[in-house]
Amino acid sequence: MLRIFFDKDDLARVSVASAADPLWEVALAGRRLRDRPPPFRRWERVVRGDLARLGGPAAALVRLLADGPCPAAASVPAEVVAALHGVLVAPWAAAVRESVDADRARRAHDLLDGGVHGLLSGFLPHARWEPPVLVVDCAPGGELHLRGRGLRLLPSYFCHGRAVVRDDPAPVLVYPVERLNAVTAVGGDCLDALLGPTRGAVLRGVRSGAGTTELARRLGTSAASVSRHTGVLRAAGLVRTARLGRKTVHSLTALGESLVGRRA
Repeated sequence: MLRIFFDKDDLARVSVASAADPLWEVALAGRRLRDRPPPFRRWERVVRGDLARLGGPAAALVRLLADGPCPAAASVPAEVVAALHGVLVAPWAAAVRESVDADRARRAHDLLDGGVHGLLSGFLPHARWEPPVLVVDCAPGGELHLRGRGLRLLPSYFCHGRAVVRDDPAPVLVYPVERLNAVTAVGGDCLDALLGPTRGAVLRGVRSGAGTTELARRLGTSAASVSRHTGVLRAAGLVRTARLGRKTVHSLTALGESLVGRRA
């Protein structure tokens, strides 16, 4: 257990981050690859192949960041971090955002009803508020004296089990949110029941990018039908459409990816 000591200045400087931190999500996703908890098994199967294709630098970054962002991470090329984020986190951006937004709404409710004491009391089972000390279930244990610096509370989709506390360069407590949209794909039958069989087939068909004519030929329907369905899916935020020369290419948005997954 880690005991975090607050004074009155610290209580005035407690904040909840507005979104998940990209570097922390990459780091904690790396940890999930290592400890393989059941809720992330499907996600693990999806990303391992893509991660291997990034080569040695990305694999080294997972090991480097396995315990969370640290000063050593500053020496890692930004393009490597971006590539790793694109494989481990970005395809599930909609699920991450939805879960973090729901958690922030809960924290706002706690703050409005009970002030900062109410906010800090709402982190069970990850942390227990015993004024003026926040007792956090994390390793390593010991004591952390904030001394007027406050504490940033950082919700995380890929944090699992225990919270994580770092004091470099500033005190931060990273805690797991309830994952409202699990990192799994919707089954084909469920997707068809939701969208209809043809529209569900169109959505699955653009997973790797496809043109209107190509989709029509593959699905055994007309180009006009494909255009109509992609228009509805585009309006719903599931598909994006780009024109490459004389060809129109459809692909999944992050929300579409989170709905159908990245494997057949």
